[in-house]
Amino acid sequence: MGGNLMVGLNIALSGLEAQQAVISVTGQNVANANTPGYSEQVANLVANPPYSPPALHQNNGPGQFGMGVTVGSITRQTSQFLNLQAWNNNASLSADTQTAQTLGQVQSLVNEPSSTGLNSAMDAFWSAWANLANDPSSGAASAQVVSAGQALTSQFHNLASGLSSTQTDLNQAVAQQASQVNQIAGQIAGLNGQIAADTAAGQNPNDLEDQRDQLVSQLSNLIPVAVTWQQNGSVTVSSGTVAFVDGTHTLTLTATPDPTNNNFYALTWGPGGVPADFAGGGQLGATLTLRDQTIPGYLTQLNGLAAGIASQVNALQTAGTDAAGAAGQAFFEPSTGSATAADIAVNPAVVSNPSLVATGANPSGGPGDGTTAQAVSDLQNKTFLAGSTQTPSDFYAAFVGGLGADAQAAQSGQTNAQALQQSISQQQQQVSGVSLDQEMTTMVEAQNAYGAAATLTTTINTMLGDLITMMQ
Repeated sequence: MGGNLMVGLNIALSGLEAQQAVISVTGQNVANANTPGYSEQVANLVANPPYSPPALHQNNGPGQFGMGVTVGSITRQTSQFLNLQAWNNNASLSADTQTAQTLGQVQSLVNEPSSTGLNSAMDAFWSAWANLANDPSSGAASAQVVSAGQALTSQFHNLASGLSSTQTDLNQAVAQQASQVNQIAGQIAGLNGQIAADTAAGQNPNDLEDQRDQLVSQLSNLIPVAVTWQQNGSVTVSSGTVAFVDGTHTLTLTATPDPTNNNFYALTWGPGGVPADFAGGGQLGATLTLRDQTIPGYLTQLNGLAAGIASQVNALQTAGTDAAGAAGQAFFEPSTGSATAADIAVNPAVVSNPSLVATGANPSGGPGDGTTAQAVSDLQNKTFLAGSTQTPSDFYAAFVGGLGADAQAAQSGQTNAQALQQSISQQQQQVSGVSLDQEMTTMVEAQNAYGAAATLTTTINTMLGDLITMMQ
């Protein structure tokens, strides 16, 4: 059998077919050299099992004769380790990017230092009271105090409204991002089914696995994920302790208004209503943190500043007397309870009649008494804010500085994550990327091998012709 010319012809044929497969795979690589997420594919050639006819008494001879070559498999070049590293870093990068972007918007809203921000409005407010203290009978000075008060409350309103709007925008983003998670999870589950079926049929679904990896990468931008590969070719995708993609089955991420949190969306995995926890990062995790912790923290500080100023000014005003000697009225509303940055306002009665502004002490010190007005002006150097040992200006400066530090930390984290992403991407490219130079080399090698197999076919065909001629 080993010397049979027909066997040699089959061997040559196997060589032709194998090299055709190599060239086809090489062509696929070249065609997808710039396709995002595509992994280089390799046709793995293996020798066919040798022919050795069974016999009771084996004749001495050269041994087994080979039976040619075949394509054992077509595999993609990839590294699960690098993929996991990339997906973990995606979650960090997306979280820092979302945080840096949002805090950048908040910084633009605060707009400090500037001549039109809250700090300037506070300075103008204290200065107006100092001018009134110097000329307590001046109607113009009283009107200036009221105007400065309105400008101050307007700045508080703008900041509170801007931060609240940011919270609302973040809340809408939560619902949108949750929907994206569900959409991508469904696509991964669908690919799991196709890949498992192909794997069961003995195929290597390389292109489908590339598509699935791309989807997992997109998902890792939204939420932190952990991926486990199963023997049937499917993957299980988890976030925290919840496996929300298991083969072809998925859990739905549901956004439901939470009455205990301003009716902002709360996220649960269903069915079952398991609370979703994305503390590990991702764009969605950062969005939730910004909405529920960061922005409310800034609002709390502004509310404390507004409440402290309103409380102290009102206390001095109601204890003093106006220019007519009558008891002073609360300068700010609400006059009872704590004012907030959103609702602090100058008393409408004072706005309509600035002469009601208390300038003097009670009992009255007589004409020219600016004691109370001076006491209000002196608040700028007092430490009266609840839970703070800072003056109002220092407190606000610390607020602005803290905002800047938070934004800088997010930007630094984003820069570091981008550098790591680039490093991992380069390593992935070395493993999975298509090198056109290498593909050309492989193509030339396959072409030469194909030509040699074709020559072998021609030679054997000639030998068979000669043999037939001799037998005639």
